[in-house]
Amino acid sequence: MAVGEVDPWPLRRLALRTPRLELRPDDDEGLSELGQRASLRAGSWIGQAFQGKGIGTQMRAAVLQFAFDRLGALTARSDAWLDNAASLGVSRKLGYQPDGVDLLVRGENTRDRMQRLVVTAQRFAEHRPKWTVEVDGLTPRCLELLGV
Repeated sequence: MAVGEVDPWPLRRLALRTPRLELRPDDDEGLSELGQRASLRAGSWIGQAFQGKGIGTQMRAAVLQFAFDRLGALTARSDAWLDNAASLGVSRKLGYQPDGVDLLVRGENTRDRMQRLVVTAQRFAEHRPKWTVEVDGLTPRCLELLGV
């Protein structure tokens, strides 16, 4: 590698814990290719004690703001089991739209339907909250390593 060249960082996901947030690429290439694909997968999970209080919606909105505003993503994808009304409701509030259904194994050899979801930066702009995420430490070098 020549001096001054960027050595791509094969970052597979960004995560914060309690409650858990996750950003991961839309495929196995890693977030280092985000700048070329402009698409990622955003998901969240929170414990039952925190559910029904708006925390999940705020958490997912924060991830989408970061992805669209700071990383330059154009689309974000997610999914939820069809019987998970709460998760599907959060996604709907943030502008996600259905993008097909997959039949997957759930639990021990039980097949179930997983709703695929997608939201564009433009559609999220119509559903985003009034507050804005503050980001510290996201340097130009970090963005360069992520391929942004």
